[in-house]
Amino acid sequence: MPVVGQINMSNWFNVEFRKYWDEQNRTRNAIIPKEQLVEINRRIIYAAMKIGLNKNVETKISDLTGETLKYHISSIDGVADSIKNMGVPYKYQKAVQILHGVGNFGSTYGSKGAAARYISVQGTPLLEALIADIPYVPMEIDETGKKQPKWLSSILPFALIGGVHNIGMGKSTKLAERDALEVINWIDELRNNPNAKAPGPMSSSKGCAVWEEGGLVWYKGSMFRQGYYDIIDALPPQVAPFTVIQKLRALFPKHADRIEDISGDGAPVQIRVPKNLIKDEDWTKIGIYKGFREAPYIWDVDTNSMRLSTIQDIALEWFESRKEIVTARLKDGIENDKHQIKRINLVKLYVEKEMNTWKSEDIVKELGEEDASIVLSMPARTFLPENIAKNEKVKKARQANINKILEDIKNIGDYVLEESRQIIQEQEEFFETAY
Repeated sequence: MPVVGQINMSNWFNVEFRKYWDEQNRTRNAIIPKEQLVEINRRIIYAAMKIGLNKNVETKISDLTGETLKYHISSIDGVADSIKNMGVPYKYQKAVQILHGVGNFGSTYGSKGAAARYISVQGTPLLEALIADIPYVPMEIDETGKKQPKWLSSILPFALIGGVHNIGMGKSTKLAERDALEVINWIDELRNNPNAKAPGPMSSSKGCAVWEEGGLVWYKGSMFRQGYYDIIDALPPQVAPFTVIQKLRALFPKHADRIEDISGDGAPVQIRVPKNLIKDEDWTKIGIYKGFREAPYIWDVDTNSMRLSTIQDIALEWFESRKEIVTARLKDGIENDKHQIKRINLVKLYVEKEMNTWKSEDIVKELGEEDASIVLSMPARTFLPENIAKNEKVKKARQANINKILEDIKNIGDYVLEESRQIIQEQEEFFETAY
């Protein structure tokens, strides 16, 4: 039998367990402000890019799962469930729903819907926007041995919009859900007023009231009278109907058989309870009325540790990082336009000097090897008089586009926020016709 050797508990706790602690917080608990995605979601997005998923394409969850497993060490079911959660229609504001679920994804929190192997997902405008910026983020080779993005640049600050309820090792990160457009407008205001008040919390749960009081965010579901019953028709986020029913039956065992879910498939929450049974003091016990304190813990990349931040700092760190990534993309567009202008100028020079009568080596001597290779690889029709005339118009349009991009870079903050507003609108329009 091999000898393992003695374990130094102090060393194990300070080194090995610390690695585990940090990894759990980095990947499952604290958010990276400039990205604001859970690690599995980032890897699903990268896998979606690899298989060509977009708003005009849908794929079986099993296919996307298989690709994701190349970049994420986890179980098949775990990844499939994560993909499914990204396509759940009731879970997010439409602005931050990265995937569109096709098939039975359930209708309310706690409703499981069909198994992942029977349903599909479709891309969204948001997914396409996330994928478009992948070439401009740093890449790494991680524990899977595959090259993939170290983090993604998010066109929207997901955590500030969709909320965060990450439970991991140590402290838990909690942020309330806020309206997407209000968050973007608030970040715009922060540029000139660092004390600008953040927008109030909201809930994607229809009919659920939400407000701030005493330093806490409070959620309260709703209930209405129907004949001899009270009907609970809205619940706070993260509260499942079946959990409420279990608590009600435990609280009122004599009436357990009359407490039931009557919502049916695809309907909003409808929990039927005998009239006047629930008193004001019972709302908290059964989870219809609850409050929590926001805990904006982040993963500090510089210190490689989890720390408490503020939602203002999270917003501004996202904004500054976003400006860098979008600037890189815009500069890439300038280089593309310059390349096209160069090709047009080479064609014009080739025609003016009648290089079609020259030997290849003379063209290389005149233009240089790289430029000569470009012009000599063009089809003959490129040099026709009518195409030369068209090229001049194209050249002017390309130069005008360069000037516009330079102006956009000069006002990069405005450009970034306008992109965010545009994607919010595109998401709304997409989901109006997607169902």
